[in-house]
Amino acid sequence: MGRRAADPGSGAGGRVRSRAVLSLAVPLGVTLCGLLALPFFLHYHLETDRARQHALDGETRILELAQQAAVQEVASLLSDLRFLHEQNEMRDLLRGDAPGARERLAAEYLTFVSQKPRYEQAAVIGADGGEVVRVDGNDGRSTAAGAPALQWKGDCAHFQETMRLGRGEVHLSPLDLSLRGGAVQMPLSPVLRASVALFGPDGERRGVLTLSYHGRRLLTRLRAYAQGGASQLWLLNEQGYWLAGPDPALEWGFAFPERSDRTLAAREPEAWERIRAEVAGTVDTADGLLTFRRVYPLAGDASASDAPAMASPHRYSWTLATLLPHAALSKRMAGLAGTLLAVYGVTAPLLFGGTLWLTYRSARGRARLREAQRRERERMLELAHANRLASVGEMATQMAHQVNQPLTAIVTYCAAAQRSLQSGIGDLSRVREWVDAIGEEA
Repeated sequence: MGRRAADPGSGAGGRVRSRAVLSLAVPLGVTLCGLLALPFFLHYHLETDRARQHALDGETRILELAQQAAVQEVASLLSDLRFLHEQNEMRDLLRGDAPGARERLAAEYLTFVSQKPRYEQAAVIGADGGEVVRVDGNDGRSTAAGAPALQWKGDCAHFQETMRLGRGEVHLSPLDLSLRGGAVQMPLSPVLRASVALFGPDGERRGVLTLSYHGRRLLTRLRAYAQGGASQLWLLNEQGYWLAGPDPALEWGFAFPERSDRTLAAREPEAWERIRAEVAGTVDTADGLLTFRRVYPLAGDASASDAPAMASPHRYSWTLATLLPHAALSKRMAGLAGTLLAVYGVTAPLLFGGTLWLTYRSARGRARLREAQRRERERMLELAHANRLASVGEMATQMAHQVNQPLTAIVTYCAAAQRSLQSGIGDLSRVREWVDAIGEEA
């Protein structure tokens, strides 16, 4: 018989060889664990995209609220300006024939500014640039400037711009810093001035009414929307200077020569190009996710039925932006990543161990099957050998029978012939028949 090939997963007597099992189970287990990691990976990236979109929705909501706040503050400023412009005391002052009109107007403005500490100043400037009435607000402790304290404002940009406007048109100055003695006032005092030209009964220009708003109130209100979150809220002017930014040292760069290059355009030129080209959007920067929205505060007030004409409402704009650091996004996903890793860390060893066990059981089953088949083959061989031996015995018996039968006849004929010859009375013809019979049997 030929030699039977050895089974790679079994040894002698149907035993399972560990090395053979491992050579099959380890690659299979690694492959299955890799396939198991695929849904975890896809789920993580799906949740990452979902978290990013959720973060964008949150940032967009912050900007919407901040935009509403900015428009509301400017609308309130313009509404109060219209109120001051339409007072009877103002009409008396513009007619110029009412005694004590200036004093009564100053008293009205003093009461108004005292009740609304959001305002830094209310002033009437004559056509020559000299102040006629000025009330300074100081956290509710307002004071009316006497004649010696009145100043000349003829060289101020807001005065010059407003004097060029028509009847009822409003000028809104850029959000700027208050000056004192030609220098920036310390501590910094942001101010937003709304002005309207004053006309007498004869249609002649008589000056300008200016209401100065504490810009710090607006900035504080805007920043409040981002408090408690991971993002920063920025307010930028049309040149890309921060009015509220990531660092006080970067703010109001246009007011300080040493900060003139501290703009978003210099820090993130690609992002600034997007902001200039689009009204709203999102930009990935090196520092994080920058979401922006352009705000037109004058256009927001133009919808009011009693609103005065605005000086180019759609050209006056700010940019609101939030910066969500990449670390904040990563932190939001850290919990999910830890959970997925923990689940994978449990399921992957179980899968790998299960693969080893199933491979061992399969190899062991195959080994037992092959051992049973081997034993069956040996039994069949033994049975065939026994059958062959039985066949040989039967054939020998048949051969002996075939040989013994003529030999017996021959012996019988010979004995008869011998007896006949020994008696001396034998018939030779009979003997001849027996000899012929012996020849036939032979």
